[in-house]
Amino acid sequence: MDVVGPSGKLMQIFAGHAQTVTCGAWGLGGKLIITGSSDRSVIVWNPRAGTPQQHVREVHEEGVVSMCAHSEAPLVVSGSEDGSAKVIQMEAGKIVADLPGHEASVEALGWNHPGPDGISLLVTGSMDGKLMVWDGKTFDLRCTMKDESGLAGIVRFKWLPAPVYGSWLCACCTDGALRLFNALSGQCMQVFRGHSETAVDIDVVLMEGGNGQQLGIASGSEDKTCRIFTCTLSSGNVVLPTPETDKLA
Repeated sequence: MDVVGPSGKLMQIFAGHAQTVTCGAWGLGGKLIITGSSDRSVIVWNPRAGTPQQHVREVHEEGVVSMCAHSEAPLVVSGSEDGSAKVIQMEAGKIVADLPGHEASVEALGWNHPGPDGISLLVTGSMDGKLMVWDGKTFDLRCTMKDESGLAGIVRFKWLPAPVYGSWLCACCTDGALRLFNALSGQCMQVFRGHSETAVDIDVVLMEGGNGQQLGIASGSEDKTCRIFTCTLSSGNVVLPTPETDKLA
């Protein structure tokens, strides 16, 4: 893996994995870099020296495909093609939690943004169609969420910002739909349809509106379109009726 600085010059080369590097993350506010690979390992790097501080081998039985570092704690979670997810203490290089339950590749994962009085949550999303919600500190399973058919694989998800909606996330799925979930209640709050093929990426934004906060969702799909969805979120945490949809070819 290469790191390029603001000037466009190559700053560092990180060499240590035996196979393809599939994912990476910054840890501890940029003090560390973590990478995952098809070789089933996770490496924690010193970004200045380009040297590995920890090399955690055979984390999974198959390749690592997804990764997310905690915004404050020295923790990183990795997801694998084998359906497993593991939480690693990056400074010690030790697995501190095993998150079982998925039956297919874990493609999406991440901690929420709870705010000062919120509840820390960690969610893992898989091609088996399930989003599993874990306590962000104890790693106990709180609930499992899925679409109405239970068949649409999870490709990506994005947490809404704190404080009011810090436990809500929006996921893009293999059936082309986007689904808004409340991870505390386990409910699917709204389904946004418009794509004809797999939705592969997503981003969200909250805006002030006349009747409450407006949720904006941008998505890209294998159908070669990007779409913008909007809806109104009431102060009672209820999604109001049908969203507007715009299509960008």
